[in-house]
Amino acid sequence: MDYRVIFDCPENERTIKKLIDAASSAGAGKFGNYSRCAIVTTGYGTWKSGKGSHPSIGKVGRISKVRSVKIDMSCPSSKLEAVCNAIRKAHPYEEPNIYFIKVRQC
Repeated sequence: MDYRVIFDCPENERTIKKLIDAASSAGAGKFGNYSRCAIVTTGYGTWKSGKGSHPSIGKVGRISKVRSVKIDMSCPSSKLEAVCNAIRKAHPYEEPNIYFIKVRQC
C-alpha cells in the first residue's frame, strides 16, 4: 500500500519549491520514471496563535489569514518517517500540518 502525504504552506514559490524538493529528496513524489510529482492547490489558511506559540506569520492572540497552498504527493510506506522529517525541517511553520493517508492505487 502506498500513501499520500498532504501538507500546507504559505503561497510562496520559493517555499513551495523548497518543500517539494525536500519531500522528493526523502522519497515522495515518484511515479514510474517520473519524480518530484506533486499536486498544488491554492486557498486560504486561518488560525489563532495561542499563548506560548511563536508564529512565523501573524501575532499571538490574533486570528491570521493568508493565501496558502496544499501540496499532495505520493509516498511509499518505507519512506513515511524520512519524508515527514524532511518536510518538518524545511517548513517555515512552527507546527506544520502533515498528513499521511493510506491509498490503494489501481
